Amino acid sequence: MTINPATTAEEGRKAIGARLRQIRKHSGLTGRVLSAATKIHVTAISKVENGHVSPTVTQVRAWCNACGVDDQAEDLVAELLTLEEAYALWKAKVRNGMKYAGGRDPLAIYEQTTVFRNFELSVLPGIFQVPSYTAAVVGYWRRFYGAPDDTHEVIKLRQRRAQAALRGTNRILVVLTEAVLLTRYTDVVRHELQLLELLKFMKRPNVSLGIIPFGREITPNSNCGFWIFDEDVVKVELPSAQLKITRPSEVEQYLRIFTDLQGQAAYGSEAKTVVLRAIASLS
Repeated sequence: MTINPATTAEEGRKAIGARLRQIRKHSGLTGRVLSAATKIHVTAISKVENGHVSPTVTQVRAWCNACGVDDQAEDLVAELLTLEEAYALWKAKVRNGMKYAGGRDPLAIYEQTTVFRNFELSVLPGIFQVPSYTAAVVGYWRRFYGAPDDTHEVIKLRQRRAQAALRGTNRILVVLTEAVLLTRYTDVVRHELQLLELLKFMKRPNVSLGIIPFGREITPNSNCGFWIFDEDVVKVELPSAQLKITRPSEVEQYLRIFTDLQGQAAYGSEAKTVVLRAIASLS
């Protein structure tokens, strides 16, 4: 199974379009009649109904009004706004600094969640990162986006996130590929310190860390890392956007693939051996 996060936004547009098409057909209006009543071009109506573009809030309300279903307008507007929020552009978020990449209140979800699930292919989870590792990773994206240098604030924010997530009553379930351990963002000395710190996290009773070693056959396939907060929200970070997924059927997909990945990972002493092998490779 492959999950492509970009498709969830497309699926959302298609779902809204299909619902608007159903409303139009149930009202007995043709596309041209609806166009005349709403001032929405007939071509735009077709594009909306087929999920090629998202309607505006004004268009949704006009559409429902013309079809005699004003009572359905606000539900559709709420769904539309949720879709827009889910695929929020990072460039707009980080304009005033990388600390805003997580949204207006980037700490809240870490304080409210009790079970964290995380899969990563190339970078260690933020809650396990030492300051030098965070600075290196954030530094690249800060330069990429031309954002102001607020690295010190980002480090403090991630430390606060870690404190919230790692509370004794919470559960931290993480699956990494071995490639994560061998991908360096800092010099050899600092990277070794980061891996040694990871070994300490593995000893925590509320942390379950699985590592998929090189050469091990795996059944599922995800082309990006993701976080699952309880069983309610999935967050995927892309170079151009942060995707927030809340639709239960889609969250369930990520839960299933995470469970499959856990089944392929090494744990305990076997996982520790993989980390020690990565440390030894730095010599």
